[in-house]
Amino acid sequence: MDLRLRLGENLARERRIVDRLLGTEAALAEMKRSDLELRARLDRYSRFHRDLERSFVWRAIQFLRRLVGRAW
Repeated sequence: MDLRLRLGENLARERRIVDRLLGTEAALAEMKRSDLELRARLDRYSRFHRDLERSFVWRAIQFLRRLVGRAW
């Protein structure tokens, strides 16, 4: 009887540990996925900003702002 109880408790404990590990792995996979998504988004924004600053229209507007002053 005592041996059956110990075996049942050990099996229940192992199931809880396995469930936690699987939950942790799923959360880690989700974090990796969101990290890659955020890095891609940041890369797109930085490319847009770089292209904007290099554009002729942006530089012309900034030149005019310097001539007129920052407060339009």
